[in-house]
Amino acid sequence: LTHVSNFINTHTHADHLYPEELYNYAKGFANLPEGHPPYHFWGGQEMVEKLIPFVNVERMENRLHTHLIELFTPTKIADYTVTALPANHGTQDPRFYIIEKDGKTLLYVQDSGEFKQEVWDYLKRERPYFNLASFDCTFGSIASKPGSSHMGLINILDTVNQLESIGCMDENTLRVVNHFSHNVPNVNYEDRSVYEEKGFLMSYDGMVVEF
Repeated sequence: LTHVSNFINTHTHADHLYPEELYNYAKGFANLPEGHPPYHFWGGQEMVEKLIPFVNVERMENRLHTHLIELFTPTKIADYTVTALPANHGTQDPRFYIIEKDGKTLLYVQDSGEFKQEVWDYLKRERPYFNLASFDCTFGSIASKPGSSHMGLINILDTVNQLESIGCMDENTLRVVNHFSHNVPNVNYEDRSVYEEKGFLMSYDGMVVEF
């Protein structure tokens, strides 16, 4: 992680943001070379508030900074342009992201249920084209329960149909399903065809996608 400077946070559940781990980046734990770039955490207001006690630790010595990303507002982060959209995931301000670089655009939807109406309104107005879309598929090959903060393949197919109808995706868009749960019996790790037949790549640890 010494080669990573920017972290884009989706939400504050402990499996996605565990601030206590940042103590390992403080002076006395991490001996960094002079001039080493600090960590920059980008996300919502709840993320900022959870990290304040760690930003203000004297031993951090300017090693940690937080940045609020306003919803629906393209934000420059290093060589990328990042736009946060409100997710459906049960914390104060969860979000998923549109990430752009070098003329290519990624839709990154993890830890979110079906899109909120305000997201659809934004997409219909702006009509970004996604070269790659990665979707939360926690419920595997079935549908999530109504009002869930995750999706399954059935929900994703409906989302893709709507994205195609407004011009945000087409047959050239690379589609990935991601974020599976071991608690769901319909993930089908052994039979990827259930996803591939619908035009999706099933992600795995260490997967690299070029688009």
